[in-house]
Amino acid sequence: MVFDHPSPDSIATYLYTLFHKPSGPSLMEELDRLATLITKSAGVEIGSAAPRLRELAMLAETTATSPPPRASADELSDDDLDTASDEELFAMLNELD
Repeated sequence: MVFDHPSPDSIATYLYTLFHKPSGPSLMEELDRLATLITKSAGVEIGSAAPRLRELAMLAETTATSPPPRASADELSDDDLDTASDEELFAMLNELD
């Protein structure tokens, strides 16, 4: 395995593809199912579902365009230091300067 995947990223990608099994339908399959339900539903049900659909659309848009929040040096506890990414550790060190 070391010769086929010489870097940690390569090994991680290999193991992810080896062990990652989708647990259910994909997002696109679920959206197709939702579209079918909407076209078959009566007008009253659609009217009451419209605000929730807008809320979900805004959530998807926000999630797709914004990076995950990062912790500042003051917010990190000792436990956080054990699980912090390299970028978070370097950001914390930069804040100390």
